[in-house]
Amino acid sequence: MLKTLLKWVAWLLLFAIFAAPSAVAHITSSASHDWNKHFLPRALAVFFTKTESDARYASKGSGSTTGDPHPNIFVRRVYSADKTNGTVVAQDDFWKLVRDGTNGGWKLDWTGTTGRSLHIACLHVFSAGTPGAKYIDYSDATPHPVGLYTDGDAVASFDCTIAEPDTTGHSTTVKLMHSSTTATWVGELTSTFDQ
Repeated sequence: MLKTLLKWVAWLLLFAIFAAPSAVAHITSSASHDWNKHFLPRALAVFFTKTESDARYASKGSGSTTGDPHPNIFVRRVYSADKTNGTVVAQDDFWKLVRDGTNGGWKLDWTGTTGRSLHIACLHVFSAGTPGAKYIDYSDATPHPVGLYTDGDAVASFDCTIAEPDTTGHSTTVKLMHSSTTATWVGELTSTFDQ
């Protein structure tokens, strides 16, 4: 009896390794299917279905990267506890989002490259709970900081997209929030620029 059971387990493992992925891919590609009509064990079916589903999910999207100079996306968590003036939190090849030395102040250090323009669109929530927005369309050959928020603005969170759609096509979105009593900001950034 034990010998027969081990034999079936071995056959099942061989089937799972070699035959099940293509069988499940065929089954999951149909619009409707009933797992009870197939001889795959439920545990294997769930495992391979999840893998197949994850692969399809990763390829979903309505856009195209054809002709896109920056088809890659970089995502990372942001934890900024150092409020020292000039501490970099996000960047591109010609600007840096930096702290201004206060708990709630933020600015962009602009390198002032001729022929390049910067577009900044931000949504924010003040510590009182009221929402706000700002848009800055910026082009200047002179390097200098561009103020985003001062500590006096009392911004509790912001979601800014900083992009250069006219030339390089780079785009960075930064989402951050903090408590008004602390200098620590947490959040995430998504960017076409590796940082």
